[in-house]
Parts: sequence; structure tokens; C-alpha cells
Amino acid sequence: MKIVLTCFGSLGDVNPYLAIAKELQARGHSPLIAGDEVFRKHIATEGIAFHAVRPDCTPFMNSTEFFRKGMDKKEGLSFILNSILFPSLRGMYEDSRAAMEGADLVVTHQLSFGAHLALEQTNTPWVSTVLAPAGFVSTYDFPVMGEMPAIKYLRHLGPGAMRPLLSQAKKRFDLQLEPYYAFRKELGLPRGKNPLMEGHHSPTKVLGLFSPLLAKVQPDYPPNTTVTGFCPFDGFEGSEMPAELEAFLSKGGAPLVFSLGSAAVNCAEGFFDRSIEVVKRVQRRAVFLVGKNPDVYPKKPLGKSIIAVPYAPYSKLFPQACAIVASGGIGTVSQILASGKPCLILPFAHDQYDNADRLCRLGVGRSLQMEGYTPLHGAAEILRLVGENLYPSRAKEVAELIAQEHGTKLACDEIEATLGKRR
Repeated sequence: MKIVLTCFGSLGDVNPYLAIAKELQARGHSPLIAGDEVFRKHIATEGIAFHAVRPDCTPFMNSTEFFRKGMDKKEGLSFILNSILFPSLRGMYEDSRAAMEGADLVVTHQLSFGAHLALEQTNTPWVSTVLAPAGFVSTYDFPVMGEMPAIKYLRHLGPGAMRPLLSQAKKRFDLQLEPYYAFRKELGLPRGKNPLMEGHHSPTKVLGLFSPLLAKVQPDYPPNTTVTGFCPFDGFEGSEMPAELEAFLSKGGAPLVFSLGSAAVNCAEGFFDRSIEVVKRVQRRAVFLVGKNPDVYPKKPLGKSIIAVPYAPYSKLFPQACAIVASGGIGTVSQILASGKPCLILPFAHDQYDNADRLCRLGVGRSLQMEGYTPLHGAAEILRLVGENLYPSRAKEVAELIAQEHGTKLACDEIEATLGKRR
């Protein structure tokens, strides 16, 4: 069967679909990933068919300002919608429709607006996906948001208290979604549901591609929802560790690992210089994953106890750490939980605040606002992580549970079941 998987965003948004595509291919299907031109080479390297869908963010990959705006905790989503997605909405629709031609089933990402519109005009069955618990916006398990981090202290009041907040959020989003609703009208479609809330869910099957340890199915999730577990993939930049990093790891104790994923790292000016001071205070070795943007590289000398490399596969590096400092994107979170190591999360935007809160509730880590990440406070948090047995033992326990999950297999089982019902 031809199965089209759509995606948009950073590596953390693409990796789960590549994992699913490779499993579907192994089962004899013909998967195709439809997404940003940025990922063409990486996906083709894995032997998966690719179809480019606008917008093409390639020109912005080295722009610190682009990532700074996209990772702003208050205005990041507005920037992504109004400056990236909506100006390309017609192109997204046309490209998605072309990619879906002859498809037996489509698997969609939450922000695949073009695919959602095309699906309404065809009879193609589809499965929608949600990568992180925040994507369900449940009143029973209300997500923590960057503009309202204190909401975690109100969640115990229950769904009755959360429904007015959800209503306010919908109204705020609706104001920003007028270009989307206008294009629907142009296509002859009704206004429809809010595409950032309930409007992106398939009426047939919804998959939560995260561990049930982070969130279980709630009463107000779509009734056809299955939480599968993570669908990990970690091979984009090459599956081998840099030789200099291997040498560093072999010559001392387990280091701290500092990584801000593939997006936040591009607008993290000053982060690594602050982290150098943190490392000095805790007197540990450290690995900095600094990405490819020289604007954010540390300006201070690293000394012998720190090594900085652009990239290393998380699945191989994280298990060798004593603790991990990260921004909390869901892709990184999946690798942290699998590694069995405690973490300090410094969220920037989007689902990262909610993911940080869930890791804290799970007992595997702690969290700091980025503006509060000073050498003093950062060192104090890390010393708690590595100095108290509570966090390392809980992280190990959770990793053993994660190892028993088979998210990619279950996701593909559900996709094939949907195909079977269609036939």
C-alpha cells in the first residue's frame, strides 16, 4: 500500500515519521514522507521516498533571528503561523494534494494544514498523530504553556476550572487563524473546527506518539485515540559518534551533556558560556552539542574538562552521561527517558514547558526558566540531580519501562488496522 506521512518542524517532528516509514517499508508497504525540502537528503539517505511540501525553510537554517522568533515563548507560534505557514498555505495544499495522489492512507502531523485540507476533498482514509501530550489540550490534564507557566499550580482544580482557559485559548487562536479560514472558504469548504485544537484529529484514528508514562488517554481525548509509545529514530547525521568525542569519553568519568536540540540551539547566544561556569562550579566533565550556527558557539575557553562538538547521536551519547541539560523538545525527551539518566530542562517555547513539567512529575528531572539559568542556580540544580540517589534511580526505573514499549510497532499495527477496515 502507498502510505503518505506528512510532517513539519524540526528533527524532533520528522524522526518519528521516519521510524514509522522504515517499519512500514519493512512490512512491504511503500511509504512516502511529504515535508520540508530541508529534510530531502536525510530522508532519501534512509531509502524512503520523499515529496517536498512548501514552505521551504532551507534559506533560514543559518538565521539566528529566524530561530529566535520561532522559539519565543510568547510569540513563537504566531510567528510560525503568520510568517511561515499561512503565506505558503496555497503551496502546502497543492504540494500535499500532489503527494497524496494514489495514496491508500495518509498519516498527518498536527501542523499539516495542506494535507488536512486536501483530505477533506478526497475519500482517502487517514490517521492523525500527536507528538507530545500538549497537542491534545486536555482539560483533565491541561498543558503548561510558556506564556502561563504558573498554570501547573491550578491544574489540581480539575476540568471545570480548566474549561474557561481552554475557551480563551481557542478564541485567541481563532483570531490568528483567519487566513486559514479564508482559504477554506476559497476552496468551498465550511469554516470547520479549529485546526490547532480538535480540527487536526482524524475521525477514524488518532495516535499519540509518546509514552503513556508522560500522559494516558484522557476522557476528552478523541474516542478513537491510542497512545503508542515513542517512535525513536536517531540516524540523520550519521550513526557514529565523532572520534574526538569517543576519545574524550574514554578518558574520564561520566560527563554532563548539554544539548538544546536542533532548533533552540540556533538562538542560544550565551547559553554555552553560562554553562562553562556551571561546569566549573559542579566540577564535572561536560559535552556541549553546539549545532552548526557559529553565532552561539562558546566564546570563553573550554578548558580540558569540556568538549564541544556540533552533533552526536543521542541514543549513543546520553547513556554515557551522568545527567543531561536540554530544552525539552519531545524528540530529546524520548531519548532522555530511554537513556536512564536524570535531566535538567530549560524550556524555550511550544511543548517544551509542558514536557518539562511532565518530566518533573515523573521524578526523573528538574526544570528552570531559561532566564533563571545562572551559574549559581544551574549548578545547584545539577548537584541535586547527581548528588541525590532519588533522581538517578527513578530515571533508571523509567528507562526499564520505556524499553518495554514498542511505539513504532504499535503505531504501524494501528495504521495497518485502519487500512484493513478501509478495504
